[in-house]
Amino acid sequence: MLDQYEKETTNNNENDEVEEEDSKKTEEIEKLPLHRDSQDEMPDPTSNCRSGWSYYNGSKSCFKKIMKMVDWQEAVDICEKEGAFLASLLDEAENRFAADLTRINTTRDIDFIGQVWIGGKRDPRDRAFWYWTGL
Repeated sequence: MLDQYEKETTNNNENDEVEEEDSKKTEEIEKLPLHRDSQDEMPDPTSNCRSGWSYYNGSKSCFKKIMKMVDWQEAVDICEKEGAFLASLLDEAENRFAADLTRINTTRDIDFIGQVWIGGKRDPRDRAFWYWTGL
């Protein structure tokens, strides 16, 4: 689920938790911020998204669901190759938009139900805190 990082709590055996987190394989959602050359121009925002990406007006960003079973670091690497980053969901509306992207569209999507990587990451200095990697 999209907010798995925010809801996860620390436990007494954090090493086991980290190993479990690293071993998970799942799909990812990428986010690509749009950049304009001129503040005065307001082009059709959907035309700024590359093919296969979905525009979200709230953050002026493009999102893309990648249907590939990977661990978190592999998901980060795939996003970086596309000039993007794992999605940072900054409010409830953006979270709903991203969640809608993960809905089942075909029978091949069935393996991915509830399994999505986003850009939340634990702070290595204080594992009780999380931060967004794409900000």
